[in-house]
Formats: sequence, C-alpha cells, structure tokens
Amino acid sequence: MKNKGRSFDQMVFSKKPKKPWGLKDDKTVVESPRDDYEDAVVCEVETELPQSDVDQLKDKVDDQHKKNVRDRLPIEKQRADLANQNDGRNSNDEIVIKADHKDITTLEKIIAKLQAEKEELALENDRLKY
Repeated sequence: MKNKGRSFDQMVFSKKPKKPWGLKDDKTVVESPRDDYEDAVVCEVETELPQSDVDQLKDKVDDQHKKNVRDRLPIEKQRADLANQNDGRNSNDEIVIKADHKDITTLEKIIAKLQAEKEELALENDRLKY
C-alpha cells in the first residue's frame, strides 16, 4: 500500500488530510473582530426586599464575619506562639511533651511492639536473602 501522507484512521475512514497552515492564504478563515456586538446597557436593579430587610441581612453577614474573626484569633495566637517557640530552638533539640504515667506506659508498649515487628522483618529479610 502506498503512503499518501495520511494517517491510518484517515485511510480507513476515507477522510481527507488536513491542509497545512499557510499554503493557500485565500482560503484561510480569519476571525472577525468583535465590533458587531451591541453596547451593553447598565442599569440598577430594584430589589424586592425593603431597605430595612436588606440592612438586616447585611448586619447578619457582618456579625457572622466578626464571629469568624473572633473565633480565629485564639488559633492564630497559638500558631504565632508555637512559631516563636520553634524559632528559639535549634533543630537538634528534643521535643518535650507533658504526659501522664498511663500514656507513657502505652507508648512504651507500642514502641516495644514496633521494635519486635522490625526485628522479625529483619530476620525474615535475612532468611530470604540466603
């Protein structure tokens, strides 16, 4: 089969190849500028709600915004305090956490379990190597 410069899909479905850009300038389509659109008319829209209701709705939105800001302030202060504490420390310093005795024993059990699993995996890995 002779290659006529068409792709396989074009040959199968009898599609004509696309013409390359710039060969025939007289048949190219140029997009016209958008001058044919009419100028938009801008006008104010009257609301169906009376002005007092609109003011009440604006107050509700403002109150919600103030509440969000008020709720966010303690969190931002805590973040700033933590950032200041972290800036004062070197990266090599250990992190100190206050914990109860019960929490410490639970953590020790978890650490022991993880170390046992790590040793078992290391032994199994060694066994698989040989």
